[in-house]
Amino acid sequence: MRTRRLAHSSIFCAATDTIVVAVGELGKNGTPEPEVFALAQSLERVLLTHNTEDFHELHRERPGHHGIMAVYRDSDTSKNMNPAQIAMAIRRLETSSVTIAGDFHVLNPPAPLQ
Repeated sequence: MRTRRLAHSSIFCAATDTIVVAVGELGKNGTPEPEVFALAQSLERVLLTHNTEDFHELHRERPGHHGIMAVYRDSDTSKNMNPAQIAMAIRRLETSSVTIAGDFHVLNPPAPLQ
C-alpha cells in the first residue's frame, strides 16, 4: 500500500494495494464536503477523512455510498495516527469480514474529553 500524508479528505479504492489519492492531487482543495463526497461516489471510491463530523452527517443523509473511513485527530499530535498506522488500520478493515460499502468506519477512537 502506498501511503502519504492524509489531506483534508482522501479518496481511495478499498482493495489490495490501495492507492490513496488526496483531494489536493485532484485539484479539489477547498471543495465543499458534499462535492468531495459526490466525487468519491462518482469514482466508486471509499472516502478517507479527518473531517469526521461533516462526513458522518453525509453518511446518514446519503445512504448507499461506497463507504467512509474516518480518522480522529487530537490537539496533542503525538496521539494522532501516522500514515503507516492509518494504512495498517485500513488493511485490517479490508481483510476483516466487515462490510465497507454503505458504512462509516472510525479507524481510531476519538480522544476522551478531559
